[in-house]
Amino acid sequence: MNYMWFWLVFFVILLICELITSSLISIWFCGGALAALLTEILGLNFLVQLTVFIAVSSVLLFLTRPIAKKVLKKEPLKTNVSTLIGKKAVVTKQINNSKAEGEIIVDGQFWSAKASEDKTIEPSSNVIIEEIQGVKAVVKSIKD
Repeated sequence: MNYMWFWLVFFVILLICELITSSLISIWFCGGALAALLTEILGLNFLVQLTVFIAVSSVLLFLTRPIAKKVLKKEPLKTNVSTLIGKKAVVTKQINNSKAEGEIIVDGQFWSAKASEDKTIEPSSNVIIEEIQGVKAVVKSIKD
């Protein structure tokens, strides 16, 4: 029985799946399908073709996937919250940790705030945002 069309269609299906997902899921098996197609063209039986498909796919998967993941590694996308860290802000309402109150304005947005050190920070003071905890900016007073 001629398996050339089987391997060719299988290759195309795997390639389409890879193009749709673009996350390196089936590309390794495309190489295996091409190798199996080559063994069909050489006239080898289906058991050999299947063995070649599994072997080539496995080798491609285990040897090249770690390299591909490193090359295609994406940096995490910074959200608007993470971009606030390190920015200067102005206190609009007194920051008092013991009363759990305080507010700052940064980039035109108001944020609830608390001091990183246990002290009160007066309105109009300049602060720097050290971190974000939930919906509160943790700030430290800075000298002008």
